[in-house]
Amino acid sequence: MAEFPLEGSTFVALFCETFFYGTYSVLISCTLYLWSRKPSSSTTSLSLLIRIPTMLMFAISTINLVLTFIQDYRIFVVDRDRPNALGKNGNRYIVEKLSLDILNCILADLILTWRAWALFSRNSKILFAPLALICGSAFTGGMAMSEAE
Repeated sequence: MAEFPLEGSTFVALFCETFFYGTYSVLISCTLYLWSRKPSSSTTSLSLLIRIPTMLMFAISTINLVLTFIQDYRIFVVDRDRPNALGKNGNRYIVEKLSLDILNCILADLILTWRAWALFSRNSKILFAPLALICGSAFTGGMAMSEAE
């Protein structure tokens, strides 16, 4: 069975990332529209607690997609004659993208933990396991990023 070339998988990844970013853009647009239709009293601290992380996560996804385009442009246009341009582990765009992915995952996990806490009548016992796992994820991600640089 023939292997799928690394160059092809890079373009498939770019296509998938662009497709899901487009889906995310439609969802964010609908969310912004619904937020704009609410009365002005909806700018309470609870509303801001939801809106700020949501917009931050979208900004992180946007930066991640831009870095993907920059990385692929450099690999396939600028450094196309260099023999190991694609497999270079020290590529700073890869490290930046991974750190953004880790940050986005931790932020999403914190939002889900906050929502679970609210669903369980603000019982603090529900927070111990998820927060321990989030701290473990943050530590592991930080160690991976320090090793990658």
